[in-house]
Amino acid sequence: MATFFRPPLPGLLAAVFLAAPLSAFAALGGDPSSIEADRTAMAGSASPVVHAAGYTVHAFTVPSGTVIREYLADGGKVFAVAWEGPFKPDLQQLLGARQFAAVDDGTRERNREGRRGPLSLRPTGARNLQIESTGHMRAFAGRAWLSDQLPTGVDADAIR
Repeated sequence: MATFFRPPLPGLLAAVFLAAPLSAFAALGGDPSSIEADRTAMAGSASPVVHAAGYTVHAFTVPSGTVIREYLADGGKVFAVAWEGPFKPDLQQLLGARQFAAVDDGTRERNREGRRGPLSLRPTGARNLQIESTGHMRAFAGRAWLSDQLPTGVDADAIR
């Protein structure tokens, strides 16, 4: 009689597999460890941290030459990300799976309508997320932020 493999704790294995994607995409709205996770996932080299009133800016450069900045509120949450360089970064990694899905849906709708030019989007599926992106081959820039997470006294114009 054949014996089939049965995992000792199927519920535990299912929980591990379900939780893994959540921790892999947690930058925007995530805690300080998500900044290091993003840098590691994108093989970036870190720059010195810049301190400002109410937040710090953690920057790193990915191998393509794109510079990514993540804005961490003094309260410990990433409230914004910005990028500039020859290639767009992995936005799913930076925004998180939920916010990226909303941005992806909004971008597809925009493209179906035939609109071109700089992107300025407030996706309906992601509460309080705003994203702006512009550029052309080898010169891209953009920023995304959670408007309800901006530290007191910090304007969205500080995100560059």
